[in-house]
Order: sequence, then C-alpha cells, then structure tokens
Amino acid sequence: MRDAEPNEGHRALARLYRAGLLKTIITQNIDGLHQRSGITDNLVIELHGSNTYIACLDCRKRFSWEEVLEQEYGDCPSCDACGGWLKPATISFGQSMPEEQTRAGFHEGGRADLLLVVGSTLQVYPAAAIPQATVDSGGDVAIVNNEATVRDRLARFLLFGPAGAILSALAERAIS
Repeated sequence: MRDAEPNEGHRALARLYRAGLLKTIITQNIDGLHQRSGITDNLVIELHGSNTYIACLDCRKRFSWEEVLEQEYGDCPSCDACGGWLKPATISFGQSMPEEQTRAGFHEGGRADLLLVVGSTLQVYPAAAIPQATVDSGGDVAIVNNEATVRDRLARFLLFGPAGAILSALAERAIS
C-alpha cells in the first residue's frame, strides 16, 4: 500500500477540487490516495480511518510508521504519551466508528447540493445512510458504479462503468 499511486479517478476528483467544484470527500478507503492526489487532508473525512499512520488506541496520538517500526517494544508497541497500545489508525471489526468523522460525514452529506457516490455497494453502515441524508435535505445524489446498488432509487443520476473513466469525463466537462 505504501507504493500505491492515485488512479485516474483520484486525479479527476483532485481536478474538480482544484476547480472549486468539490468541497469534501467522505471516504471508507484507508489508503490516503485522495490526499496523495492533491486534495487537502482537512477536506477528506476518513470514516474507516487511515493506514498511512499509527494511532494510540487510548489518546489517539498519531505516529508515523517509521517512528514506531524503529523502536524496540515488548509485546505490543505503546504510546509515549499515555502508555496505550498502538495500531494502524484503521477501524477494525468490533471497533466503534469514529464519532467525529461519522458526525462530520453526515453533516457534509446533509448540506451537499450533490453527493457523488463512487465505487460503493452502499451496504456498509453508517456510511450507506449518508445519501439519504443528502436527499432528506434537498440535495441530489449521483452514483458512479460498475453495478446497481440497493440505494439506486435515491439517485437522480446513475452512471455505470469504470469510475476512473467516468470521473475523468465528468471533470473534463465540468471544468471546460
């Protein structure tokens, strides 16, 4: 994952962002590729955390992979601030969703004029409910996917096919 590069879809979203047409990204991805494509970190809401850094399970202090891997630990790496256990900053099964990011995702979804859903089955909650928040507040939903989802009825626009090609075409039309 360390060597992964943003794809055509990430780059298209970054072009929309630079043109002022994309305000926020709410993602379930943990790879940090939106930020690597040029989107400012504070505009990316990572609902399932990020594998790009390590975090303390107790105080949430962040550590780079390098600073954790170069240290000698006993059974489990521990936080130098509070002594809590360290792990990749992703949400594991059984862990609660991060409240701040979940709240922010629903807030942004609820104020969106257009929520663009890309490459999601829309079956993993609570994220799958964000399109409903957009519709309930008067916004529109567009779904870009290879196949139908259980939430297609919410969408004003359905675009089926490869996300990279579709997003690139959308960015080209929107910016030109």
